[in-house]
Amino acid sequence: MRATRTAAAAATKIQSDSTDAARGRRRLSDVFVVLIVDDNEINRRVSACSLRLDGVDIVFAANGVEALDRYREFLPDVVLMDVAMPQMDGYAATEAIRAFERAERLRPARVVALTAHAMPGDREKCLAAGMDAYLAKPVMPEDLRLFVEQLQAETPPAAG
Repeated sequence: MRATRTAAAAATKIQSDSTDAARGRRRLSDVFVVLIVDDNEINRRVSACSLRLDGVDIVFAANGVEALDRYREFLPDVVLMDVAMPQMDGYAATEAIRAFERAERLRPARVVALTAHAMPGDREKCLAAGMDAYLAKPVMPEDLRLFVEQLQAETPPAAG
């Protein structure tokens, strides 16, 4: 219940802060952007090392609140989202991202749960929150790289 209220409050803040600039794609460059969201710095580094690919820029966030800020700033193509984080969990952050995308009429990013939550029902909970896919930790670096490469190949270029 608390996470739902947090997501609703964040979505309201995002919608009220919207500007014409937020509708465009501000990019680090004209490449594929991946936002890695995890409260554990080592996990962020391991994921980033797995994704050292040509044409991929990486942005980091340590919690759901930072994820929303980075999302609005960089409008990534893919978000690798941890679920259990302080301040705002991955479920609430994903719901707020989806609300922002709807309000701004943005092409939805691919949000992928990258989490140690691997109990029955966890995958369904992630999908119900608006995530597109679910990967249980630990993920082998090569598997993560191949998964993101597949998403990159499936994603149309950003309209600029």
